[in-house]
Amino acid sequence: MHALQGPQRQRGVTAVETALIMPVILIGLMMFFELARIALVVIIGNLALDSALGGLRHEKIDLMATEQLQPLITDRILLASYGYLKANEIQVDATSYSALQVMGGEEANSDESTTQLPDGSQPVIVVKVNLQQTYITALPRLLALPDRFTYEYRQVLGNLYNTALIGNEQ
Repeated sequence: MHALQGPQRQRGVTAVETALIMPVILIGLMMFFELARIALVVIIGNLALDSALGGLRHEKIDLMATEQLQPLITDRILLASYGYLKANEIQVDATSYSALQVMGGEEANSDESTTQLPDGSQPVIVVKVNLQQTYITALPRLLALPDRFTYEYRQVLGNLYNTALIGNEQ
């Protein structure tokens, strides 16, 4: 039996090295695509939330009625996401406070002088949006990860009734 030598042996080594490196390259590509998609979803969700909340100061709705705000914000997020986000993937939670002092927890004090709100106090709205989407590759299942990723957006909105009146009071 004659052993292979020279260029034929080198081709065999190259073929084995290529076969061993291909799974590593494929896993790296799948990780890159998953991370790129997660970044894209987070950016689209953030822009959609900003767009949805941007028009609230021009609306003639009661900002203290969170049961009216939540479906309105959800619909606006879905419109602003250009169909990339679905209604079953987002959950909006809006909490309204009558003033910033109430949001800060000062209403829990028993002293009467600290619980009175200053004149001209404006409502503050805290909006939390939970986003859940499934992964697009099989990599998370291979690594025993959950089948979806979750991201939470939080925004605090204040001074919604008076929009940029600074300098106009002269």
